Amino acid sequence: MSDNILWRGDVIPGFRAEPAHSVESTAIITRYSQRLAADPRLATVFLPVGDGVAVSVKRDEGAL
Repeated sequence: MSDNILWRGDVIPGFRAEPAHSVESTAIITRYSQRLAADPRLATVFLPVGDGVAVSVKRDEGAL
């Protein structure tokens, strides 16, 4: 489980006129989310609850 992945919308370019976080920290959380989504070992869903939550479960290796 990963919390605060939406970064108050800062991870979406242009979503906020005044970003709440630095460009550097936003880039880090964006890269983390991209890696999480691309990891073939995991099934991940991103939920727009509060400031964003990602829930990942390990895939069954026999199902791949």
